[in-house]
Amino acid sequence: MILKMEIFSRSLSVKNLRVDGPCKTALFFVSLLFILARTTVSLAESNPSKLKLLSLNLWHGLDAKGLINFGRLETLQENESRFKRTIDLLQKENFDLLFLQEVNPIRSRSSQLAEVLYLDEVHQSDNCGIKVFGFGPPFNFHSGITILAKKSLQLKKLTSVKLSGSSFGSCGDWFSFQLSEFRYALFASIEWNQEKLLLINTHLHHEVGNEFPDSPQEEGMLSSDEKSFFTDFKNKSSRRRKEEVDQVLKSLSELSASTKYASIILAGDFNTKPSSPALAKVRENFPNYFPFNPLNQVSWDPEKNPLAKTATGLKPSDPYFQNSPALRHLWETYHLSPREIDLVFLKGRGSLKDQGFFPEKSAAVSDHYGIKGELLLK
Repeated sequence: MILKMEIFSRSLSVKNLRVDGPCKTALFFVSLLFILARTTVSLAESNPSKLKLLSLNLWHGLDAKGLINFGRLETLQENESRFKRTIDLLQKENFDLLFLQEVNPIRSRSSQLAEVLYLDEVHQSDNCGIKVFGFGPPFNFHSGITILAKKSLQLKKLTSVKLSGSSFGSCGDWFSFQLSEFRYALFASIEWNQEKLLLINTHLHHEVGNEFPDSPQEEGMLSSDEKSFFTDFKNKSSRRRKEEVDQVLKSLSELSASTKYASIILAGDFNTKPSSPALAKVRENFPNYFPFNPLNQVSWDPEKNPLAKTATGLKPSDPYFQNSPALRHLWETYHLSPREIDLVFLKGRGSLKDQGFFPEKSAAVSDHYGIKGELLLK
């Protein structure tokens, strides 16, 4: 905004106008008044009574299989075209805050988004493979989570926390060592209406958990060994997500102990429903969240989103699923079932207003629909 004002003031400077006498003086004061008016508007925009926000999993479009490169579920041209459409839609929406997951490659696309949308950004690589100076296998995979904010909000990265995965190794922009799934949370702050807000972006473990209930059909399909395996598998997945949530809340408590925040926003792809046991403590600490979902609409919807259906073409990582048609069927049933897994939680001052999905459900740009809303000042 300052840059635009400087350009405008130079274009209307007395020197450029080349007029003499009273006209010169009059035009000078007219241009000065116009600049002052624009300054007032700029200040108003930087201190709004509401913040427009979005949480969106961008989808890397890869199958997570391979050593040199991961296999593609879409062509490179399709991926780049989809990213360009996403940017075009983001420009039209003019969000104040963005919480993005599966940003791949993390550094270049975060930087590109910030430059094109004229936002500040902070990010954290969360699944990366092996990288030395940012280069290494898988060569087409260096994914992560990003927060972007209007420049007037003075976005600052506070920390990033590894939530789960092997204790050996980590993901970074330049050096990484990862041989199995990692999960992270990214913590940042903004200044809004002379108050500090804490922002948290995360992407939790993705496998089928206890929110996928047992059923008579399942009982009849599985042998006793298969049922025992599937129950243990679901328990393990749910327990991992719960432990990831516990780590987020622990880090939040530590940050809140040293700094007072008027509001705390926790957003991301939680890969589980808000009613799940894994999110019980989040619901206790964050009483306000969306989507409120009165019409039972969901952000993960393979029935309506062709990109989500493509993403479900992945194979389960555990070979037990691949060797059992019954287990494979249940795994596919879970991943093909529409679910409400992209969420935004609020704690502290203000309230959240659900603004629906991004983009419209007829124009998907990812395997997830983004969820957009407003933080209203009270």
